[in-house]
Amino acid sequence: MPELPEVERFRQILLPLVTPQKKHLLSLELHGEKLPRKWVSTEEINCNTKKWFCTNVLRKGKLLCMVLENKNKETTGSKIETPPKKYFYLHMGMTGRLVSTTMSCSWGHKYVNENPGEDWPPKYTYLILTSGEEKVAFADPRKFGSCNFSDSLAELFGELAPDGLTETITPSHRETMVAGIANQRLGIKALILDQKRVVSGVGNWVADEVLYQCELHPDQSYLTDKQAFNVVDKLHSILAIAVDCLNQDIPYPDKWLFGFRWTKKKAGKDFKGRSLSFLVSGGRTSAIVASIQKLRKSQGKKAVDMNSNDDKKKYRKVAKTSSLEGAEEKRSGSVNLATEKKDAAIEDLTSHVESKKRKVNSKVKLEPSKKPKRSRKSTSIDIVSEGLSPNKMSSLVKKAAREFKLEKEALLGKVDKSVKNDFREVGFAKWQRSWLPIIQLGPYDVSPGPVRNGWMKIFKKTNKAPRLVYWYGSPRHLCNSFSFLNENAIVSYDEGIKQNRDKLSKKITKKLSAGSKLTAAENYIVAGLAEFKDELVLAKEERMGWLKIENDVSAKRDIQRVSLKKEKK
Repeated sequence: MPELPEVERFRQILLPLVTPQKKHLLSLELHGEKLPRKWVSTEEINCNTKKWFCTNVLRKGKLLCMVLENKNKETTGSKIETPPKKYFYLHMGMTGRLVSTTMSCSWGHKYVNENPGEDWPPKYTYLILTSGEEKVAFADPRKFGSCNFSDSLAELFGELAPDGLTETITPSHRETMVAGIANQRLGIKALILDQKRVVSGVGNWVADEVLYQCELHPDQSYLTDKQAFNVVDKLHSILAIAVDCLNQDIPYPDKWLFGFRWTKKKAGKDFKGRSLSFLVSGGRTSAIVASIQKLRKSQGKKAVDMNSNDDKKKYRKVAKTSSLEGAEEKRSGSVNLATEKKDAAIEDLTSHVESKKRKVNSKVKLEPSKKPKRSRKSTSIDIVSEGLSPNKMSSLVKKAAREFKLEKEALLGKVDKSVKNDFREVGFAKWQRSWLPIIQLGPYDVSPGPVRNGWMKIFKKTNKAPRLVYWYGSPRHLCNSFSFLNENAIVSYDEGIKQNRDKLSKKITKKLSAGSKLTAAENYIVAGLAEFKDELVLAKEERMGWLKIENDVSAKRDIQRVSLKKEKK
């Protein structure tokens, strides 16, 4: 399948059709007898040929778009007004290629003649575009490509994640992408292959090349920030070099994995003589060098860079609750058991913070008889250990609570109403090939931590509130049960019901009837729909009750910490 570098080359091939001065009308001609299934119809061709000027060619990910404009934007006296702009989308599918009489993308592609002018139009051509003397043919041997007209640029472009080449240039672009890659439960290859999730334009060989150069296993999950930054950096570098090589019609660098992976799944060697092997990851055959691309299962849910002292502290806190989280994933479904484990996790984390405070604050010495007592489920910070009276601490907490409320109202006041109105609304979102039930949340619906920080970071950088969702059926307390999605990746509850998204698939239903064992993914779907249906009967403010309890505890803890810092100053 053509990936971003090849599709960018195809964009260059289409550019000669552009006429900024609107001198030549664009002509479209169907070619061949049996057209591909997802193809523009004869009626649409007849309605649009020689009626538009091509003024630009855009690309996002693997999708191309020709911008078409009228010569005169003023309306005529007719009843039916012609739109001032129209968009013609082209997707290459598995084997689609664009070839002009003078240009082609021949490197590594067997279906295209290296000398395009000798055999015109090329074999398997189904559409010819003409502007003046310039001609471009759309050839597609396996007929998986597509082309269609649209009145909206956002119709298809809006569904795609940020572009892997043009939207990884600035630091802010990279930080946003890193936030979507780090600490994800899904394997890194499956993550970057999803065109609508984190990045668009990445295909099989580009993903393998990036992970090879980053020395990461395709199934590695819970990447650290450092690993995620390296993936984004290598991705941009590889795509930029590949595009340049195709424009110059030269091979990719010899040291790349690209030149050694086409062995029809037979074992080979890389540039340094290391053994090459193949496995299936993200639903695709993946080429790896196992000696350097090792799957680190121990990295698990930690996803912490151990290079700094601060990160070591974070790791110790996560390790405190990791065993509880693992046990909770195997829970029988008892609400009481889940509540006890949640309280135990919070208590362990709080006691760890307190022990650290007592070690640092060596000046404060408490007699055993004066040490404040706490209940087993207490989660407040030991305020007496800070040397403050309860009355003074109470006034500080109230003041901090007021300030926190004002800050919260100020931030939410900047969020678009359409986004705020969807807070705690249920719906459905696409996860790989399945549509799963979700609930949309605001930043203050979750506990202070990685999820809320990620929301704040994206909002600060883009000045646009991201869509935060919780996947019903996911293990609780894990930040990876939450995702940031594009608006177009979410459908409302009513729309999902019309599409039967609230029903189990025939495969799962058959397994349940036969008493067969479900896969882990199928168990998530079953549990998610059950949790989803339980919450449908609740009012918006009552949904995610377990999350609200944890959030209130964390908020109180944060307010007390702020109060203590201000008092010391």
